[in-house]
Amino acid sequence: MTQEEYLEELRSGARMKFEDLISLIDDDYEYTPAGFTNGEIENLTEENQGSAKLFCFAAIHQLSQLETLHCFGQYYQDVLNTPESDSHANIRNFMTYGWEGLKFNSPVLSRR
Repeated sequence: MTQEEYLEELRSGARMKFEDLISLIDDDYEYTPAGFTNGEIENLTEENQGSAKLFCFAAIHQLSQLETLHCFGQYYQDVLNTPESDSHANIRNFMTYGWEGLKFNSPVLSRR
């Protein structure tokens, strides 16, 4: 699947899979691990790098907050199904703080 096909599917309202986006990113981008802040969470360089990849991809493609959340696929659905839980903290913080709460220590993705 190309990036354009992925974005078209996302914008059509299709159910997305986190793994599909990570595979696409791994195929099309050079990845450099980096720490990042997401609302009240400080993610170290070795933590939550799937989220880091997803957030950077979403920023590159100027996705809305809701489009970005849908990229998390089943994990976003887990959050919606369990609002009282504390699982998937990066998703929950992004729901609260949005793009304004997201800061990276250094760039994570660059096109191949």
